[in-house]
Amino acid sequence: MNKRDFGSFHASNVEELIFLSEENYQPPDIPIKLPDFSEYQNEVVTFGKKIKQKHFVLGEDYTFINHGAFGAVIKDVLLVAQVENCLLAGLHDNTRLVVVDHIPSNTPFIMPIKEITDICHERNIKVLVDGAHALGQLDLNLKELDADFYATNCHKWLSACKGTALLYVTKPYQEIMMPLVISHGYDSGFISRFSWTGLHDYSPFLALHTALDFWISLKPATIRKYMHTLAKQVGDMLAETWETELLASSDMIGSMFCVQLPKVIYKHLVQVCYDHAETIQNILYHKFNIEVPVKVINNALYVRVSVHIYNTIEDYQHLAQAVIAIMGQDGLLQEADVPN
Repeated sequence: MNKRDFGSFHASNVEELIFLSEENYQPPDIPIKLPDFSEYQNEVVTFGKKIKQKHFVLGEDYTFINHGAFGAVIKDVLLVAQVENCLLAGLHDNTRLVVVDHIPSNTPFIMPIKEITDICHERNIKVLVDGAHALGQLDLNLKELDADFYATNCHKWLSACKGTALLYVTKPYQEIMMPLVISHGYDSGFISRFSWTGLHDYSPFLALHTALDFWISLKPATIRKYMHTLAKQVGDMLAETWETELLASSDMIGSMFCVQLPKVIYKHLVQVCYDHAETIQNILYHKFNIEVPVKVINNALYVRVSVHIYNTIEDYQHLAQAVIAIMGQDGLLQEADVPN
């Protein structure tokens, strides 16, 4: 991207901007993290259906051969345009706190937390981030994200015992943060206040260092690279095998993503609901020994796929073939009763 692409929105005189020397030009701060297409610099790009599904807002049921009249919006461009607008639309004069997922559970793509935080702080609005799926998937730097409050857990991607979690609070708000249970250490500062909360079982915390030693010995950057690389490979494979599409492009995910199930499974349904998702999920579990959640998003069925260091491509090939087997079952899903 040319660094002056956004310039005309930040200068009173466009000609002055154009003829300004490189030494004197200062690019504006862009409040949205732009998509990264660097993956295409080192690989042969496959044009056609694959790039259509990944990057263009085009319906699968139509053949578009009239680009000159209507054009076709690139998904990544649309996202950049929408993120700030969606956030601003929800902010009001009396908004005091914004709560946002770092990686939403149902729609697992990485939210631009730093950009969201900057927008909120400009309006004196505090930010609380739910980072349940972030620790272990992302290279977290909480100071750089600059959220006022950040909560995450250690039992998901870090694979520690349940009950271990992390609460990050910036210094201005540590004095007003109180635990649900007041006990020993209540008046001894922020950390002491949360260190002893009644009869809590501390054995998971005492075992946490073992989990940390494990991940550090395997090198976190190497772990994240393996998981993300495999996730990208798996996403492309499933979408191609099922002739569907990913919910978000690979540059927006960590190690977890949603891919649409083949439409033939539910195309006869007027309205897709949770019961339909649960039916497919139970079949995958009980018949094929596959543990994977099935989601309803925009009246379509998706599987939410996770990739960890114990996974290989064979795990997901098993999933791909299991779904193909399900496609051949007639009358699997019935129209649900919808209240008037």
